[in-house]
Amino acid sequence: MTQPERIQAKGTSTYSQEAIKENLKSRKVERHIQAKLQREELATKKRKIATLKAKAKHRGK
Repeated sequence: MTQPERIQAKGTSTYSQEAIKENLKSRKVERHIQAKLQREELATKKRKIATLKAKAKHRGK
């Protein structure tokens, strides 16, 4: 087997491909973190609006 065939057979990739994979993985993790924060902020905002709406309904009784 030649060198490229051995690399392909083993399933390993070049250093640049590994760097690209690591970069993609780190961006994916960052995206997940940002999405979670955004969901939490939206939920907090919705809860706040709901409580204000409920308080407004009971005002004046």
